[in-house]
Amino acid sequence: MKRNVSRERKVSTMEAPEKVISVKRTTKTLKRTMTAPAMLVPSEASPAKKLRRSTTSVQSKSETKLVKAVSRTDSVASEGEDDPGIDVSAIFRQISSEERPQNSLKIVSWNVNGLRALLKRQDLLVNYIRTENPDILCLSETKLDTSVIQSVSSLLPGYIEYWNCCETKKGYSGTVLFTKVKPLSITYTMGKHADHDCEGRLINAEYASFTLITVYVPNSGQKLERLGYRTTSWEPDFRGYVKEMEAQRGKPVVVCGDLNVAHQAIDIHSPKTNEKSAGYTKEEREQFGLLLQQGLVDTFRHFHPEKVEYTYWGYRFNARANNKGWRLDYFLVSNPFLPKVLSVSHRTTIPGSDHCPIVLLCADTQVAAEQTEAATIPSS
Repeated sequence: MKRNVSRERKVSTMEAPEKVISVKRTTKTLKRTMTAPAMLVPSEASPAKKLRRSTTSVQSKSETKLVKAVSRTDSVASEGEDDPGIDVSAIFRQISSEERPQNSLKIVSWNVNGLRALLKRQDLLVNYIRTENPDILCLSETKLDTSVIQSVSSLLPGYIEYWNCCETKKGYSGTVLFTKVKPLSITYTMGKHADHDCEGRLINAEYASFTLITVYVPNSGQKLERLGYRTTSWEPDFRGYVKEMEAQRGKPVVVCGDLNVAHQAIDIHSPKTNEKSAGYTKEEREQFGLLLQQGLVDTFRHFHPEKVEYTYWGYRFNARANNKGWRLDYFLVSNPFLPKVLSVSHRTTIPGSDHCPIVLLCADTQVAAEQTEAATIPSS
């Protein structure tokens, strides 16, 4: 079966700014011409520590009130409908009011639990992205086949896109990366562990100063039928892959996505009753711990060691309004990259999925300096 994504290729920083970006499909090839800006010469960033105070997210009373409204919206959204009584604009105004330091880089990761359903609420998706204004947007569990890609592309002008769809099952798994700055290289494989590649779970984007890996880790299953595969095959191979990337490229790594594990008791609303549930088994938590021991840092827990905040809530039993959730979505960074991280936040009031977007803000002028120029990329 043919892969539905572009083949691995290197993009030289010396190439002319006009490039053709191709997205390969299983049925046909879509070629789209965009302006891909050349990478700028690195400039000296302001010390991250001086900026953190102004970018630290604090949940306000209004945000707490919005959570209940969002829960009501999501329970309806799971049936493919909108709740006309929800003023989502209030959420967007709150995001817009946040201070963003100059020359900062913003990365958003969001498990959308089926992008097709979210496309029925185009105003929500487009307005959120316009308001958040990420330089890099990573979506997971897209559940799309290649026939729907074009409808998404037209909604997000100004971004270069890279899709990795599941090859083995229609409407399953899948990841996509939207970026304003053209990566030096893009790959969709775990290298020598390519037997994991068929479900479209990983995209690797190399930038000037770091490697971004957006990943959707396999769920162990309601009956833990994939627990063995995950903990004895996927997890060890992924750790090896991350280590290889750091060594081969000589750059720190940023890993983001739905890692499908609540690491500690503080990361789940009811730890004792979920010890045999997928996402909180002893085996899964141990594997996550080994990833951190390898030199990656859980950025949210680093900045908020005692904060109880979740990124996933089931649709049943009004879980979001009652804040009965799990923290399954992460930004992990190599230790050398940690001083650049300004803040990590969870957009707990954004509806549209049973997961919320998570946001990493960092002081990386080597990539962030491209933001203004890259924003002029025309849509196809």
